[in-house]
Amino acid sequence: MKDHCHAVGGCLAVTKWTFWEWVAYAALFVAAMIIAADQAIKMEPDLRQRLEIVVANPIWAFAPIALILLATGIFIGRNWERKTTRQGRPINAGIFNPVTQPIREEPVSEKPARKEAVADQEERRVFVNVPPDYLMKFFEDHTQILATRLVEPYVGKWIKISAPVFNVSARKNSAGEQTMTVALHRPKSTILFMLAFGSQWADVLTILRKDDLFTAIGKIEAVDRTSITLVDCEPAQN
Repeated sequence: MKDHCHAVGGCLAVTKWTFWEWVAYAALFVAAMIIAADQAIKMEPDLRQRLEIVVANPIWAFAPIALILLATGIFIGRNWERKTTRQGRPINAGIFNPVTQPIREEPVSEKPARKEAVADQEERRVFVNVPPDYLMKFFEDHTQILATRLVEPYVGKWIKISAPVFNVSARKNSAGEQTMTVALHRPKSTILFMLAFGSQWADVLTILRKDDLFTAIGKIEAVDRTSITLVDCEPAQN
């Protein structure tokens, strides 16, 4: 069994099946049921006479082979995809495994000191190479569950955003530390950018006025149909 798994590109536990494995399994199941029903009808003349219209239909005769070919194609495609992914080669974009845009990595100076960080530790931040509109388009073109999967590679990465100020607010978190939130909103757009800053930026943020053009960098925490949330943000040059 292990040798067979290696030969076809690796076996996948049922608990890890995706939508497409279940579609393939359902196709095989329906094909088997049609074949079994066909044999049962042929063994019962009375039943065959009653269902003559169904049995004589070409669709009834060719449905099992069509379903088997469909299931085979899905299994082969999924096995090829997993094998290609393990070998580190790029895969064509599609519903099985969409290709994401390249991500560039660049070193920057250390972030403002935090209680839990070592003061002299240099941090490397990975910046995405795509505009915010690219991330939002996933939710325009796909369902919520698939779009969430598509943006996963970008969550935790850094991005630069520039847009007019919509609102600035302050609150205290559960630890009693003050945090600042800047909401940015582009004209004629439904996208809202929510940027979370530490209290060390209060002097800069409190003098912002509505509709001021503001630029910042931040780490992507969440993306949904109407907003992008960034944390650990810092003001940046336009």
